[in-house]
Amino acid sequence: MRGINWIKFLSIHKINDDKINTFLYNDYKRLADNLEYHILGNHLLENGFSLLFAAYYFNNDEFYKTAGNILKEELEEQILEDGAHFELSPMYHKILLVKLLDCYNLVRLNDLFNDSAFENLLKQKAEIMLGFLENISFKNGTIPLLNDAANNIALENKVVLDYANQLKLKPYNQPLGASGYRKFLIDDFEVVMDIGKVGPKYQPGHAHADTFTFCLNYKNHPVVVDTGTSTYNIGERRDYERSTIAHNTVCYDKKDSSEVWDGFRVADRAEVTLLKDTRKELIVEHDGYKRYGLMHHREFKISSKKFFIKDYINGIATKNNISSIHFHPNVKLDKKENYLLLNEVIKLSWKGFDKVNILDYQYAPEFNKLVNSKKIEGIFKNKSEFKFEIL
Repeated sequence: MRGINWIKFLSIHKINDDKINTFLYNDYKRLADNLEYHILGNHLLENGFSLLFAAYYFNNDEFYKTAGNILKEELEEQILEDGAHFELSPMYHKILLVKLLDCYNLVRLNDLFNDSAFENLLKQKAEIMLGFLENISFKNGTIPLLNDAANNIALENKVVLDYANQLKLKPYNQPLGASGYRKFLIDDFEVVMDIGKVGPKYQPGHAHADTFTFCLNYKNHPVVVDTGTSTYNIGERRDYERSTIAHNTVCYDKKDSSEVWDGFRVADRAEVTLLKDTRKELIVEHDGYKRYGLMHHREFKISSKKFFIKDYINGIATKNNISSIHFHPNVKLDKKENYLLLNEVIKLSWKGFDKVNILDYQYAPEFNKLVNSKKIEGIFKNKSEFKFEIL
């Protein structure tokens, strides 16, 4: 990242200083000899992006060959069929997309290595990533803060899309699929759901134990949100933000559906079975609690002015199941006898719960920022239902 920034700065300001160039070249020699194959994922992809800039800046065939080999292989693996980056963080997706746009811009404006097939690959991957960005984002241009994601790190959507437009790139929209994300759009409801794997098997470092979580916007305003990510520092807060109880899904006995640990590690992972997948209904189940003899079955359904979530815990649940819903800090809650009124326009009612509690939690819209907000936790045995209804 530093190398790319140096090259941009030196090029824009037309600085050609032997001492600086020698220092930068030696940095790139070290990078080429220490590629991050031990981490893989976005780290290795960023190595390739940076070496491509070095290849053009220094007119270096060795850097170009190394960069090309990395990018050709990693882009094919890391960009899924629906355009998502395989670590499944909308924030990292945007960060890598911008780097890819930079690389495409670099290659198309310079005929130094004259590789049209490589240029076409960069274009193809950029356009399908643009399509995913449009599909995963809400209509107001924001991303759901799923997995490791925070605001004000990646560029805003409008800036990314404007940049792509300047490059004459158009989003290639593929239906949400391989990423495990789905979206319902009806009337003024927008719902993004996560029904996929926690991430790539060998690199789930940015994954949360959030299987079957969801985020909901109404009239372009967030209502149900992900708790977010405020820190990468290993500790209690990092553990909490990755935990199942911190997401809008069901947690058995405060245990995690996938075993997240040590800041960036995942052990036993929930495996998902997709039973029904339409524009208005999703039926899924996961085995993340199989070690307790349980399966979590969840149904999402939307119709005009209504959104339903039904949960079934199949097996003998000897302890409490907790279904959580986290509200954005701007949502006004009005507690009625057996339902909540949200912002005076959405009725949130429930069935099958022994108890529903309104609790405080801290929402993390950005790194190093926590905002007091409200959540509800519904306690049930085997079957429950939430219903959002526009009044």
